[in-house]
Amino acid sequence: MDEIEELEHVKKAAGVAIGLVSLRDRPYFLVLGVEEEDLPLVGINIVSGTAFSQEDEVIVGEIAAKELDVEVGERLSFGEEEFTVTGIFETGNPYFDKGAVIPLRKLQNMMKLEGYVMMIYVDLEEGTDIEEGCWLIEEMYPDLVTIKSVAEFSEVDRSLEIMSSLSQGVSLLAILIGGLGVMNTMMMSVYERTREIGVLRALGWKRRRVLAMILGESIVLCLFSILLGTLLGLIAIKLLMLSPIIRGFFEPMWATDIFVNSFIVAFTVGLIGGLYPAYRACKLSPAEALRYE
Repeated sequence: MDEIEELEHVKKAAGVAIGLVSLRDRPYFLVLGVEEEDLPLVGINIVSGTAFSQEDEVIVGEIAAKELDVEVGERLSFGEEEFTVTGIFETGNPYFDKGAVIPLRKLQNMMKLEGYVMMIYVDLEEGTDIEEGCWLIEEMYPDLVTIKSVAEFSEVDRSLEIMSSLSQGVSLLAILIGGLGVMNTMMMSVYERTREIGVLRALGWKRRRVLAMILGESIVLCLFSILLGTLLGLIAIKLLMLSPIIRGFFEPMWATDIFVNSFIVAFTVGLIGGLYPAYRACKLSPAEALRYE
């Protein structure tokens, strides 16, 4: 870190250690080790209380504070170590905001990592070319350093976009399979009720009324399926969140648009999947349908 700070155009270098500790019912709780003066450089913003000033003090991420129901002034125990909460912070990174930050040397002592850090945040002078600064550091430590610059984060964004596209492709495939399943179910229903449809047509039902009946059954089937699927999904998530390991790193998000989109998709699949069976049903001749065995 000292050598990096001596490089031209480098204003400051801040080391960060990372550790996993046990906290209450969580066997893995993320803790960062950062020097107090380096908090702004690392992107840690205090939103309540103050930063730590002693080794037995800790600041807690806002997500972790809500999940643990922790406030400033309370005590937290990381394994055998006890700390006083002096502040609540936010970084915009959900993984960091679900953890806590203590003085760097304290975490190094706890993790038996004296003198070691996992990441170094580098603040360059204004107007400095980021790519050039990254290249200089990689040249100094070719076997130890992987640089993550602003430019590389755009590549991460592109990778996330690709993953999102793949996810959407899988979803479309699932919708297609669901539509075929609905169509097959309704076709079997039409075949099994051919005589019934013939009787209804003989009693005066118009073709559009038969069409509406079959389409309505198809849509009701899909809407019932979305309710059942949503319930099973919620139960599955609740069961997953019972695991302390998963609960320590992930948090489910309930967005209204997800449920609205699911409802729209289910309605559309029911409508499209029932079109052909409904068309076949309304085209049946009453005489032919009554003769059907």
